[in-house]
Amino acid sequence: MWYNASTMIKKANKTVKIKKPEHKKTAAKPALNKLAVKSKAVKKLAADNDNAWKEILDKHYFPKFMEFYFPKTYRIIDFKRPIEFLDKEFQKLNLTGEVGNKRVDKLVKVFLKDGSEKWLLVHIEIQASIESSFAERLYTYNYLIFNRYHKDVITLAILTDDNKKFRPEKYEVKYPDTCLTLKFGMVKLLDYRPKIAELEKSKNPFAVITLTYLRLMEAKNDNAKKYFWKFTLIKSLYKKGYSQENVRQLYHGTDAILLRAPGGRRRAV
Repeated sequence: MWYNASTMIKKANKTVKIKKPEHKKTAAKPALNKLAVKSKAVKKLAADNDNAWKEILDKHYFPKFMEFYFPKTYRIIDFKRPIEFLDKEFQKLNLTGEVGNKRVDKLVKVFLKDGSEKWLLVHIEIQASIESSFAERLYTYNYLIFNRYHKDVITLAILTDDNKKFRPEKYEVKYPDTCLTLKFGMVKLLDYRPKIAELEKSKNPFAVITLTYLRLMEAKNDNAKKYFWKFTLIKSLYKKGYSQENVRQLYHGTDAILLRAPGGRRRAV
């Protein structure tokens, strides 16, 4: 069951009583028409999901994203200097068949505090399933970027699955006289579960998003609980001083995370 984000945000802003929308029954349509409608809806959902991440990982939120998920890399970046999103450069790698509604990639040019220019490849895996070739794929991205642009790449990944054992951290080829290793930064949202109290106190928007993700994982297929926690997300953002436009962006960013998260693959609120 889908709820209009703008409606929820207005309700949270005015702190009025929540009422779930009523749905009228509609007559059954022919099977082919249903498939066509479903196909269009899936494509639109994928596009909305990608746009949501593009919106939330902008120049305003990117430093906060790095500070929360990758503090070590954050500390070596000079955020007083401009950052640049290299979307056109990434598209030229012809990886359109590899990316879609299950993953989001951002290539970002930054300057380190020592004055050197570096490129960051931020990879967000938005799916509940495990992929055995995950590390190899990141190595391929890394190599293609270097091969085309001759730039060192700092590779970072975020995983939203619920498998505790799936923890890819490096791609390695090793023989007696040859060794090739790419070790990349990896964050698993599931690992924040023991840090609920810290997440609740933090004013970083990605702490709020991560907390909501964990709550919705616990809710599984209980749409009433999902609705409650997403509404709670909106209220908490207002309490922490975020504007209505900021809340709207972060709300859609949360949806992007949860689209392929455990319990959220087919239905969301």
